[in-house]
Amino acid sequence: ILVERGSVFNLFIEPQSNVPIETIIITATNAAIGIIEIISLKNTTIIKKLENIETMLQQQTLLQKDVLSLNESCAYLEISPSHMYKLTSQKRIPHFCPQGKKLYFKREELDLWLQSNRQDSCDEIEARAANYLLKHKRV
Repeated sequence: ILVERGSVFNLFIEPQSNVPIETIIITATNAAIGIIEIISLKNTTIIKKLENIETMLQQQTLLQKDVLSLNESCAYLEISPSHMYKLTSQKRIPHFCPQGKKLYFKREELDLWLQSNRQDSCDEIEARAANYLLKHKRV
């Protein structure tokens, strides 16, 4: 019988005179394997939670900075560095290049760039069309 108490596992084998030692060893081995699997699953869960915490801390750091490097801006915008280089070479995104090599970006300008080229919803287009028809008396 395998009993879990917190993070401690106890294996209880009922005393019987007819149980061969091999059976006891196999039972204990299987129990130990089960314990290792449970601990491994718990460790995997802990590692995933720590990775999530690390990601959230990195995101918080980005939100506190005014000027971002190329890699930070890529993480902030969730795009690849090659796509960012393409945007900067085409001068489609505001950036700074003070030494002629490294690229920097103002976070506020990146936010404004993200909000450019807004696409209206179907409801907004229909409302604008209805207003146009009412103003020009074409109902």
